[in-house]
Amino acid sequence: MSVKRRASKLAVITLLQIGSVFALPTTTDSVRFDCIFSATSGGHVLKYDLCPLLSRAKYRISRDVETPPSITRIHYDISLGDYIPWDGTLPARDQCEQGTNVCMTVISERPDHRLEPPRTIYVVPVAGNFPDRQLNVTSKLSRKIDSMGNRTSVVIYYNLHTKGPRSPSHGDVPWRFIYGRSSKEPTLLSHADPLEDQGNHKLVWKSKHACPLGGYPSGQRDGPPEPTLPIPVHDPLPGSQDGGRMVGPGTVVIIVLLGMVIFGNLKRRWAGRHSTSRYRSFALSRVSPAVHHDADPRSPLTPHTPDAHHIRKYTTVD
Repeated sequence: MSVKRRASKLAVITLLQIGSVFALPTTTDSVRFDCIFSATSGGHVLKYDLCPLLSRAKYRISRDVETPPSITRIHYDISLGDYIPWDGTLPARDQCEQGTNVCMTVISERPDHRLEPPRTIYVVPVAGNFPDRQLNVTSKLSRKIDSMGNRTSVVIYYNLHTKGPRSPSHGDVPWRFIYGRSSKEPTLLSHADPLEDQGNHKLVWKSKHACPLGGYPSGQRDGPPEPTLPIPVHDPLPGSQDGGRMVGPGTVVIIVLLGMVIFGNLKRRWAGRHSTSRYRSFALSRVSPAVHHDADPRSPLTPHTPDAHHIRKYTTVD
């Protein structure tokens, strides 16, 4: 009898332990968050569906930061449809814990050391369901207004954060969904820099799904503005023209004639400057006969020789 009682007692204790295990929150529960929500704007209830963006498979967003002599690569692995799968081939310290939906991994590489493998600096489980903190999703609607006071677009803030005690490294994940030309994946704005964004991980995603289902109500101007062209300024007198700015055909003819005259003068001056006909010939047309005479022996400048004949001799040169 004692053996049967002990066996039944152990069976009851085992069942209670199994029941308590199923009652406690675990990290293997399915992800539950609402990607369809409503927001009130201008007295109208607008319904949004972000499931085509948030319910997709795992994808990665990266950013490279120059940190000479190395390069720091920041990777965000995001999987909202399910938890990020656990890789059994990697050490536990190189990947986020189980139950993570958004994991941040920081890796350092040395481009000048090709044989050196990348080093994992740290990993941060940004958002997910954990035993001490649970995934929480909030959303709100906001309007972007430029410096002139005009509404430019509607922004949907979709925040992923964990409720419960957390370390300073666990921050919010504000996603801004802006209506516009669709992109395949979001753009990383900040990576939890304490000095830049107080530890928040900010992403922005432009997509057509940021428009409410069914469009905006009639008369509602919360949507993105249509591109506008500059309004043309009409002349109060359509037939009138500004005569001061118009050039008539007579003016054109006069300008052409003046140009031809100036060009002709320049051409003549240039031709006259380089022509050889303007120089006069220095050749003498007629040479007068010159009379040459021998030296006068009576002159003191003429050398006197005893044999010289004192006869004057004149020569005519034609």
